[in-house]
Amino acid sequence: MDCWENKHLLDPDWLDRRKHFNPSFKQDLLLSFFHIFDSETKILMNLLDTYVDKGEIDVVPEMLRWSFKIAAQTTMGSEVKHDEHFKNGSLVECFESLISHSTLNILMPLVQNKMVSKICGYDKLRADNFSRIQKMLDNVVNKKVNPSPKTDSDPELNIVINRAMELYRKGDITYMDVKSECCIMIAAGYDTSALTVYHTLFLLANHPEHQEAVFEELNAAFPDAGHFEITYPDMQKLDYLERVIKETLRLIPAIPITARETKNDVRLSNGVLIPKGVVIGIDMFHTHRNPEVWGPNADNFNPDNFLAENMEQKHSYAYIPFARGKRNCIGSKYAMMSSKFALCRILRNYKISTNTLYKDLVYVDNMTMKLAEYPRLKLQRRS
Repeated sequence: MDCWENKHLLDPDWLDRRKHFNPSFKQDLLLSFFHIFDSETKILMNLLDTYVDKGEIDVVPEMLRWSFKIAAQTTMGSEVKHDEHFKNGSLVECFESLISHSTLNILMPLVQNKMVSKICGYDKLRADNFSRIQKMLDNVVNKKVNPSPKTDSDPELNIVINRAMELYRKGDITYMDVKSECCIMIAAGYDTSALTVYHTLFLLANHPEHQEAVFEELNAAFPDAGHFEITYPDMQKLDYLERVIKETLRLIPAIPITARETKNDVRLSNGVLIPKGVVIGIDMFHTHRNPEVWGPNADNFNPDNFLAENMEQKHSYAYIPFARGKRNCIGSKYAMMSSKFALCRILRNYKISTNTLYKDLVYVDNMTMKLAEYPRLKLQRRS
């Protein structure tokens, strides 16, 4: 969810804004989202059930829809479920298209030329997608202008849209800013969580011995398959699954690169001076695979990298899937919690396999991690 922070990179009021939105990601509010995680993961599981023993299938679209529905509800509240644009699931494609277009603008500046963009059809595509997203945002945000009274105990009091509306009523931000905050939070949250779950499943399909270790841990915690109840204390006990997710984010970080602008001249340890005002690209993907830090087998999948005794020897910035410092990802705990919740259910109920090898993956430059081709997965039911 680092995109939100990059948007406000040059805003002198960024720190105050960050503090204002921090309550939207505090532990007690995240725990109140469990009923959303539960209901949407049940829907996902019902869809995956139809793929059991059907050979290899493309699960990425299902993962994206699952994650989008969770991100929209936790950002904008329960009202969004009643919006027609939310119900038909088409907004996922709109967001995906806009994210791809933004990446294209960065990698190919020529596309930013209005005439080139118009000739290539990007202008119309962007406008159409933006319009559909705006309709959903307007439908929900308009109802917040004159809200119904909420008690201090209402779990939705501190969700992003309500925190943004508080600033709007004070005159600190515009109506368009409210929609922008919600849009960016959804876009930054759903894609990354969906890909984290998918990449974890793929890596475990390539490493069956680790998948079996995860299953044994889950089977001990949840003896009965199906739609079993998951609590936060349950998830806290799943140490091996936690290490597997972290290792997935090391090898295939949801955000492979991020940017920061220097506020002052910075001299690196090797003597190189970076002047004030320079935008620096931070390459998370290769930082996580640095053999000087992670050893000669840095490209290999090894959850034991995240044993406490092994991490104690690492530099604090050797592992930065959610960035670090004051501008770290505001939604890191949310991302881990929602991903872990889904993986509990999926890996307890299904054995995952694939014919595609991890070493054959082709990575594509993008705002979020993309693959040239997403391997299909095969699901077999576990008892």
